[in-house]
Amino acid sequence: MFLLECSDLSFKYESQQNWLFKNISLTLERGEVLLVTGPSGSGKTTFLNILCKIIPDINSGNIVGSIKIKNKDLQNYTMPQLSRELSLLWQDPDKQLIFPTVEMELAFYPENYNVAPEKIKNRINKILHDLKISELQDRDTAFLSFGEKKLVALASLLTYQPDILLMDELTAGLSERKLDLVLKKISGLTEAGTLLVIADNNPILNNLATEKINIENYK
Repeated sequence: MFLLECSDLSFKYESQQNWLFKNISLTLERGEVLLVTGPSGSGKTTFLNILCKIIPDINSGNIVGSIKIKNKDLQNYTMPQLSRELSLLWQDPDKQLIFPTVEMELAFYPENYNVAPEKIKNRINKILHDLKISELQDRDTAFLSFGEKKLVALASLLTYQPDILLMDELTAGLSERKLDLVLKKISGLTEAGTLLVIADNNPILNNLATEKINIENYK
């Protein structure tokens, strides 16, 4: 069973005559990394938003083709059900962070899924340590730098590690040192069986990818 399947996936916004992309077909298994590249506006973010049902459940558009998660049609998932299978790291962390402190942000997902408090504390401490941001634990999320917000948003997803992790512009706003830590962390995720789908043009990700598509080739 494939973890994620796309068959002849095509999309266009209702306000547009032309398809943003057409006939994307792929199959992905646990531990693989799909790197999605292409110029700004080519459809990378839209592709991720379709995979997590932001489109069409929140933003409208015309979708043709099919997507399956664990052999189940994406249309048959509710958003809460899907959130147990996959998570999205947004391009803009300001749209993702919703709690006043970093610790509250990181505790949200595991609390929502009834993880024991002691386990939540241990997960938070480990992830903050791995990303070398332990000093941010009690900070107000509103006053973090862009790069710090990006790391906190990623850490919040990792406290409840889904089977599929979507990441939009993962490398944006990260220093070389912090990026090295992030790449080390997500490499460990793939070894544990997490499927990564990364929309990013940074060539540093090429060696991490097991599959690549340039979405500009699907016009």
